Amino acid sequence: MSASFDTRILRFDDDLQVEARTVLSHTAEPQNAFEVAVIMETLGHTDATARARGYEDLFDLSRHLYETLEDVGVVRPARPPGGAGTPRPLSLAKAAGLFVGQSLPWLTALFVLLAVGTGFWSSTLFTRDQSAAMVLALSVGLVVSALFTYPFARRATFYRLQGRLGLVGWSARWILGGGVVGSVALVGGAYLVLERGLGSYTPGDTRAFFEIGVAIALLQLSFAPLYTLRAFGWLAAATAAGVGVLLAGLARVDHGIYTDPFAVVRAQLASVGAMVLVSVVGSWWLLRGAGDRVTPPRKWAVVRSTAPYAVYGAGFFLMVMIGGLAAGGIWHGAFRYVQDYNVVTGTAIFVLLPLFWYTTVTGERLSPHVTGLVRRLSVAEVPAAAANLLARFRRELAMLVGIGVLAGTVLTVLAGALSGSVGVAGVVWGHLALFVGALCSYVALAVGVLSSQMLIVLSRPAVPAGGVLAGSAATLGAAGLFSLAVSAAAAAVLGLLVGTSLFAALAWWASDRVLRRFDHAYYGAM
Repeated sequence: MSASFDTRILRFDDDLQVEARTVLSHTAEPQNAFEVAVIMETLGHTDATARARGYEDLFDLSRHLYETLEDVGVVRPARPPGGAGTPRPLSLAKAAGLFVGQSLPWLTALFVLLAVGTGFWSSTLFTRDQSAAMVLALSVGLVVSALFTYPFARRATFYRLQGRLGLVGWSARWILGGGVVGSVALVGGAYLVLERGLGSYTPGDTRAFFEIGVAIALLQLSFAPLYTLRAFGWLAAATAAGVGVLLAGLARVDHGIYTDPFAVVRAQLASVGAMVLVSVVGSWWLLRGAGDRVTPPRKWAVVRSTAPYAVYGAGFFLMVMIGGLAAGGIWHGAFRYVQDYNVVTGTAIFVLLPLFWYTTVTGERLSPHVTGLVRRLSVAEVPAAAANLLARFRRELAMLVGIGVLAGTVLTVLAGALSGSVGVAGVVWGHLALFVGALCSYVALAVGVLSSQMLIVLSRPAVPAGGVLAGSAATLGAAGLFSLAVSAAAAAVLGLLVGTSLFAALAWWASDRVLRRFDHAYYGAM
């Protein structure tokens, strides 16, 4: 019996060596057992064929094959001691700097909001229709530009990590250049609908809508290369130029008996133009000469691979902004500026400052952590590593919610303390229930973003993309139903809470499920 047993072992060993040589004919140096599993599956092997040969599944067979490679002359790379050689995550200070650099225009807009007392791109100088056109312009500009900035960021980051600045420049010219054309066309189409189709506002208001919508889109597109290349100095210079031009422009506006609101719009446009100019110069300077002798990828392949990120980016801004459309009466075929809703949600959005800082820090550390983890794991070690990664992810979510609760409490206390002296705080304190609802909505939004980061790191962008679209639809639909019973502002806040909670639930459920089956997720990502 022992002779028969030994013969069977030898036969299995011979079979493994044959399979090992077959694997080597497809790749000279497999990095790990997962890569071997990918090749085995392309050769027609399945869990069933692996079990027929005495193994638990395809991963078990691939692990044995990977270990057999030494018998056919392949020296596996030594496991780095203590994780040495794996990508180093950003330090806490650098990750914080990345968040501040990416958020400079947004932070500036928030503090301007606090000063003037109304929503983005509007002020107490504007009529209700003018403010409505400004808010619509912001919404359309953000959604349209995100169709291009998110795919660019994904593709350009991939090239930057490879040190291929030539392809970063190629992506900037083609993706962001296409974004300029596409944004002008899409905002122009919306302008024609408002001006010629609906006749909703005065010609001056709709013209301001077009100008500011295009300006917002160009601002986002021009900042994208600086974000991706982490050019903090250029980001600061662009923002400083914009603030300086804005202050100089507003100082020249005649604030006598009547203030011309379109003079304020011109000052805003000049400010955005200054930021765009500095950003374009900075991007050109950083990428100058990098496009020489570049072999570009197929454009359709780039579009296909980045499409989910375009949907995610556009859907994210749509979900955040669509509540304002519901509050303004979109269900009744019109849109009007609702000060209560815009002031309350615009002030509550301050809670996203610490929340998005935290998601930036964890996101920047997550990708190198996962990459370093899988490089030094064998298949047999994956379950324990997956359990640790799942526990880490749940701790980060709990920390995020805790930060949101603390920041929301601080904002609420400040609103009460300043309600008698600051106009914005007085409006917020008078609509405290709406303010709390908006705070909860933004905490749910941050949970969805953090969960989406995990899915994107594991190459699962379809769920975040579908989640933001589902959240947008739920926000609009729920707001419409709630408006039958409560005020438009309250209905819009409730709708926003429903939509962001749905997005958070979908993204969290998917990320939790992926981490429970981490070996399959990583294998599929390869």
